[in-house]
Amino acid sequence: MLGVFKINMEINWTNFKINGKVFFLIFIITIGILTSFTGCISKDSEGLIDNDLVSIITTENEFFNDSYVFTDGVYLAYENQHDYNFNVSNNTESLHLNYTLQYKFEAPPIGPAGMITITWTFYDNNTNDSIILHQVMSETTTEENGTTVYFDDNLVGWENKTGNISVRINGNGSDNSLTGGSKDFFTIVSEMQYNTIW
Repeated sequence: MLGVFKINMEINWTNFKINGKVFFLIFIITIGILTSFTGCISKDSEGLIDNDLVSIITTENEFFNDSYVFTDGVYLAYENQHDYNFNVSNNTESLHLNYTLQYKFEAPPIGPAGMITITWTFYDNNTNDSIILHQVMSETTTEENGTTVYFDDNLVGWENKTGNISVRINGNGSDNSLTGGSKDFFTIVSEMQYNTIW
């Protein structure tokens, strides 16, 4: 009886070893097949991308800096204009402007105080109209280091149009040191960021 039980145990163990090898082999083959399908699925899913929906955004930065000190006179005029190199079109995604403007315009003993106006203008090629995108004007100041203005935002008003942008500075100031004050001055550091979508 003990001998029969021992023989049955050996047969069962042999069957288990054979079945284990078969199951392991089937498991490896299944993993290999699934891995090969995964590559096919990934490849097919890439083929579903519509090239017409892929967009590329390019960014251009253009700087405009200027400064002036009014010397040797009273109520002297100053003008300057800068035309940006890029063209606004239907592909234009956004226009972003940031600048730091520092100025000082004292009130003289006689006559009005000087001032400066800086204007960013869009010129429409189709209608020949001009649209003011942004404008900053100085105020009379008495602080020793002058007044500082910061701006950092997107410009609006040019959408769905084609044309060009320029910045223009108009102003006047005095050399108040002749009457015990300071010389009027301004300085601006600016950057225009132009984003285009293709």
